[in-house]
Amino acid sequence: MVGVGNGRSEAVQVCAVDFLTGEVLVDTYVIPNVQVFDWRTRVSGVSRGLLMDMKQRGRTLDGWEKAREMLWNYVDDDTVLIGQALSNDLDVLRMIHLQIVDSALLTKDTVELNCGRTWGLKVLCKKFLGIDIQTSKGGHVCLEDTFSAREIVLWCLRHPDRLEAWALLEKGILKKERAAREAKRKSEKEKKAREDEAKSAARQQSHVTSIPIVSSDTSDCDMAIEDYFYEESDDGVGIYEDEEDEVLLKR
Repeated sequence: MVGVGNGRSEAVQVCAVDFLTGEVLVDTYVIPNVQVFDWRTRVSGVSRGLLMDMKQRGRTLDGWEKAREMLWNYVDDDTVLIGQALSNDLDVLRMIHLQIVDSALLTKDTVELNCGRTWGLKVLCKKFLGIDIQTSKGGHVCLEDTFSAREIVLWCLRHPDRLEAWALLEKGILKKERAAREAKRKSEKEKKAREDEAKSAARQQSHVTSIPIVSSDTSDCDMAIEDYFYEESDDGVGIYEDEEDEVLLKR
């Protein structure tokens, strides 16, 4: 998919294989019927130059409508579509299809319902199949991704016990990560509370200034020097007070 502005995407290549036999049904490039602003070559694997080259070779279709028509040669209401993050593919083909198996949803729902994390195709292939995909510097290869999604679903169907074991491990990791995030939030909240308390105390201290009381004769003084303090009131009047709040002197 390529970016065409306003956050929208358009199909630039469509691939489809038979899930049971692995036969390649569709492998074609698509020339968007609107201006492309971002080729997203690192992900799409397609550049303007490559698309023009494919056009000269007769391997392109004009617009998403033609691409959808070709796909519909192999799809009806009862066909089960299988892939990774299929909602993105259906969106750019303006399709609504109810019979799907999505490897992204299959794996995340096995970990836990409403799981907030999705495992990408590259990660799943490494964990389940032990293979590396999407290694080309020229971007993803559409047909490789199509076969990879098929293999992931096949693996999940063939090894439900191993899928459950993986999901249990990932659930434990998620639990630890959530606990760590919660501990961090709690620590930051407590730190902020201490900082706010220190600022508040500093503001109060700025309005209260202790001063020494000096007397040449302390024999008749019933109170220690530290029992006196000077406070400046809101109206700017300085007041000397003792601990019994008796006003001794105003200035």
